[in-house]
Amino acid sequence: MDLVGKRIILRKFQKSDMDFLYTLNNDPLVNRYLSYHSMESEKCQYFIELWKENYHDEIVNVHKIIIKDIETDIGLVFLVKRENGVYELGYRILPQFWHAGYASESAKLLIFKFFEKYDNCIWAETHPANEKSMKLLKKLGFKEVIKKKCK
Repeated sequence: MDLVGKRIILRKFQKSDMDFLYTLNNDPLVNRYLSYHSMESEKCQYFIELWKENYHDEIVNVHKIIIKDIETDIGLVFLVKRENGVYELGYRILPQFWHAGYASESAKLLIFKFFEKYDNCIWAETHPANEKSMKLLKKLGFKEVIKKKCK
């Protein structure tokens, strides 16, 4: 089942999404603040298979973000349960779709659906230099708990 917002569709990743995930995972601007800056196609396929195996929930999952009107893949948003039992929110958008509110709309939709079904806290993490992501998380209602200096 897809999650549908005003302008976007959130759809669980399928094997056929490997090329898109490869593009997203190898964009230097998208991955500027991540611990890796590129990913081989085999690793992308591995992650899609891992997500399909580990996440059977319509909400707690890794979702591809699609612009509804033009059926274009633009990024991913996830809400997953970590080993410590904490739910984590994350997102990545291709640069040509930045500053249009798609990350905000995707995260809000996922958070709203999550709280309809679950009564848990959500955690998110971003690099301290990633000011746009920090601003988005504050807009979504997240509170800064720990701030570390990165080397």
